Amino acid sequence: MKKVERTEVAILHAAKVQFEEKGIENVTVDDIAYEAGVCRMTVFNRFKTMENLMAALFNIEIDELCQYSKAANAKGIENIKLLFHRLIEDSVNYPKVTSKLISVLMLSKEAKNISKIENIIMQSIKEENDVNPLKVLDVFTVEKTTELVMGIYYGMMNHRHIKGDSFKSEEMIDEMDKAIEYLLLGGKNE
Repeated sequence: MKKVERTEVAILHAAKVQFEEKGIENVTVDDIAYEAGVCRMTVFNRFKTMENLMAALFNIEIDELCQYSKAANAKGIENIKLLFHRLIEDSVNYPKVTSKLISVLMLSKEAKNISKIENIIMQSIKEENDVNPLKVLDVFTVEKTTELVMGIYYGMMNHRHIKGDSFKSEEMIDEMDKAIEYLLLGGKNE
């Protein structure tokens, strides 16, 4: 890895740590620079604004999820579940950062990579429907069904954050699996 890339990775990691410890609103560029072991100008040279930095964190996470999904080589509902298993496992390590990034960046043009995840989910729904016709598609389009699947995750994360509930990956994965099955399979278990 080149020095520039190592520096960027160090800054992004430092930002995640600081955001989780102090809350995104309470972190300064100086905090991130200190944690990363760089000067504040280096942070500004890599990321012009905090929104740019948060978008970079968000987009890296999305890219890693896409690579994971491709490597898993799963199809249909199984692929959707695996995708969210990984997302949940990543999210529980930084629940405050994840919730805030979702809230702040979903409306931002900086978070353009979210469509990559939606495309994987849409393709997986189509694959499942080809093998096992899904009743949900009698009511909703593939796009709307994808939105509902994504909404389950967003709702789970935000609810836990707002209510102060625990972020336990096994519990959350089980809930996500059941919700996906209920939505896509009409309440039937596989």
